Amino acid sequence: MGGRKNSIEKRIVCLVAISFGEEIFDLVETRDWIDELKAVESDLDVRYRRGELAEAEFAFKEGKLQGLAKLVLDFLVDNPKSIFGRTLLVRVLLSEGRWEEVIQQVRTLSKHTKNISFDLKSTLYTSIENLLVEEGLNSIKINRAAGLLKKEELSDRRVVGLLAQSYFSVGEREQATNLLESYLNKKWDAELGRMYWNSQNNTKLQLRMVSKWKKKYDKFDSFHICFGNICISEKLWGKAKDHLFEAVRIRPSVDAFASLARVYELTGESEEANKFWKKAAKLFSDQHNQIELKKPDGLKQRYYQ
Repeated sequence: MGGRKNSIEKRIVCLVAISFGEEIFDLVETRDWIDELKAVESDLDVRYRRGELAEAEFAFKEGKLQGLAKLVLDFLVDNPKSIFGRTLLVRVLLSEGRWEEVIQQVRTLSKHTKNISFDLKSTLYTSIENLLVEEGLNSIKINRAAGLLKKEELSDRRVVGLLAQSYFSVGEREQATNLLESYLNKKWDAELGRMYWNSQNNTKLQLRMVSKWKKKYDKFDSFHICFGNICISEKLWGKAKDHLFEAVRIRPSVDAFASLARVYELTGESEEANKFWKKAAKLFSDQHNQIELKKPDGLKQRYYQ
């Protein structure tokens, strides 16, 4: 009985020592504490062997990744609720570029968000981004990446943006536009709205869509910028100006002023166009704490890409 009590106390000492790790001990001493903990836990025959995780974390910090994911996975078979173990597994999988597995593990960890400090959203985005920048990307690979995701993940604005950008990049404009419309039908988002009016896929259909959304999103300046730019594509100059001036009324922005400048340039009113380019350039400078631009050529290039 006394021997088991001593082992339990020894285990506690080892756990405390390992928790301090590099703050107090060098690598050799830390390794010794891990070996000691593993030996004590083996004698106690405990189910949750913290020594195994400590050893795995030590190897990870030293960059010794070979076989590490399997080691942590084996641990999780016996200890599926170990948040520390699963978080360590995600870190290992990220280092190995095993993006699909990262997504699966992040999904499991997301059930315990109150107990972890790990940034699950950023990890999910990183994994999806890397799946979508692989060599030889095509619509089949994008569809496969989208197929890995759950409904709630596909409802995330950042995920929608990543997938839409990828579809645009491989020439699947209709698929990208449909994805954006599916999201924007439910909720307005300025960045996705900007991507939508920049897409120039089927502007007649897009005009019908934004007209349908007008009542719901009328209070958003970015919605009126989107509507105005689609009107520009359809050469509805008066309607474009109405929406863009409404955007300025709600909140003056670089996009609104630059879009108005485009309307006036396209209708041959160069003096008015120049006035709005200057307003856009000044606001851009003010926002970036830069010296006021005398010539808004950089902004023009941005809006005529």
